[in-house]
Amino acid sequence: FTLTAQNGVYRQKAGKLTLDGQVVLRDGGGYEAVTARLMLDTREKRAWSDQPVSVAGPAGTLDATGMKLEEAQGLLIFTGPARLVLTQGMGGL
Repeated sequence: FTLTAQNGVYRQKAGKLTLDGQVVLRDGGGYEAVTARLMLDTREKRAWSDQPVSVAGPAGTLDATGMKLEEAQGLLIFTGPARLVLTQGMGGL
């Protein structure tokens, strides 16, 4: 995946990265997530945003009030309220 932002601050001793301003996360499967702020804890392998997040991709779109990524547990949680719109013709979805 790729991650871009307008601004970022990395606190090396704490292992924490804060990204601000049009934070865009893209994966190789055609999905793109956009938020105003994303915090990452490189030691705990976690990321979260307390700002609205919009995701668009082949299966549809999702808008949520925030998100949490727990890499060790393989979880991506979107906090609500949230709205999911699935694209028609997605086979088994």
